[in-house]
Order: sequence, then C-alpha cells, then structure tokens
Amino acid sequence: MSSWRTKLLVATAVVALLLSLALLLLRPLPMHGKVDLRLAGLPQSNNGALLVTVVLSNGTSRAFYVVDDADGNPAFILDSGGELRMYLTRVVNQLTINLAPGASLTNTVVVTNPPPRFRLKVPLRDLGQTVNGPIDAFLPRPWAAKLQTWRRKPPPEEPASAWIESKASAQ
Repeated sequence: MSSWRTKLLVATAVVALLLSLALLLLRPLPMHGKVDLRLAGLPQSNNGALLVTVVLSNGTSRAFYVVDDADGNPAFILDSGGELRMYLTRVVNQLTINLAPGASLTNTVVVTNPPPRFRLKVPLRDLGQTVNGPIDAFLPRPWAAKLQTWRRKPPPEEPASAWIESKASAQ
C-alpha cells in the first residue's frame, strides 16, 4: 500500500511540475526598450507646408506592425496637445509595414497648415497579439479566450516626436 501512495505522490509531483512549466512558457514577457520617433532634421517650410523627416526605430524585443496609409507609408497622426488628433493621410491599415526588433524606418511627412505647436505620432499594432498560440487550437473556445486574455500584453504606446514649433503659421 505504501508503494501505491509513493506512485501517486510522484505522479502528482510530475503533473505539478509540468503545469508549472506550461504556465511559465505561456506567461507574457515584459517589453524592454521602446519604440521611438525622432526628428531627423529641422522641419523645412515649403509654400506654407512643413516637410518633416522622422525616424521610427524599434528598440524592443518585439515586432510591430505600423499602421499604413493609402501610399504604403506609415500613417502619421498630428497631435496638437488637445483633444483633436488628425491623420495626415488616408489610412488603409493593411498592416504591410513590419518593424522588426532593432529596425528603423525613415520617412518624410508633409504637414499643410500646421498649428503653432504640434507633434507627430505613429499608431502601432503588436504582431504577437494577432497570432494565436499553438495550444489555442486544442482548447475549448471559452478556455482559449480566457488564455488569450490572460496572456495579452499591454498595447504599445504610440511613439511620438518631440514638439515642433511651426514658424510658418506665425507669419
């Protein structure tokens, strides 16, 4: 009878160890570093429009999709510091621009009729959030949904440029 108890104890320990290992592998990983949006130079005024060259760089260990516009470029948001936020181009959000870990992207943005003070932002989507894990296919739907909710990482913060003072609007 003691051998039966020993086998049960060993089996329980093995199952607990396997469950602990599974939970450790499925837990969300913290994001180190950040996605940064910097000005590559001073904005140049051209007939009342500002040409702003920006560099978007991914300093994290996660890959992100960059929301794109109709021309296939990143979709930039003009943020004037208030509640008003406006896309500078027509957004299609096909998620064709992939910003891999350690990668950077340079782009020139045209801002017509800029406010006196503004900054640019770029919306991102997390690549890891769009793909289900392999274990999700084997779980019942309610359990898979709870697992995805538990595993969900916080959404990435929209990278923003430094504040830009528009001299064209002051003239």
